[in-house]
Amino acid sequence: MPLEIRKALEDGQNDWFPRLKKIRDSLNHFNIGSCSDLEGRKNGEHEPKISYYHDRLGNDLGNVLVTDDVFKMLSDYEVKVNMFLGSVYHALNQTLEDKETVQVCGVFNGRFYQRFVSPFEALNFHSGRCKSREWFEKEDKSTCPYVDKCGAYVKSESVDC
Repeated sequence: MPLEIRKALEDGQNDWFPRLKKIRDSLNHFNIGSCSDLEGRKNGEHEPKISYYHDRLGNDLGNVLVTDDVFKMLSDYEVKVNMFLGSVYHALNQTLEDKETVQVCGVFNGRFYQRFVSPFEALNFHSGRCKSREWFEKEDKSTCPYVDKCGAYVKSESVDC
């Protein structure tokens, strides 16, 4: 495993990982826990909340996990997981060669449409060069529905198909 990813796992901000793993294990191997509809007050208005209880997720044996707002808890985990995934992506992206590969960009009328794209250029819908143009123009088959909007198609015009 790359050093950057190991560091991201060891980072003090990733204390969520063992807890999330325990939640996953408990949900998959024991039970789903229980929910209760609560109403909180925020600025004098009622704010619905869903509390969550799980008997296997307490910090100590015999304790029960209780959270007053399960959706806030899940949102907090989502942010932390996405930050971690960003670190992993950044580390792995640095290991890629700047070499074009063929990628599928769509399936239309039962046919796969592809483009050549470099991992360093793969930024948006217009990245790369259209590969499928080789057959859909010569064979007079189904033309890509994005031919008028696709930057990869335009770039492939300068390359002899």
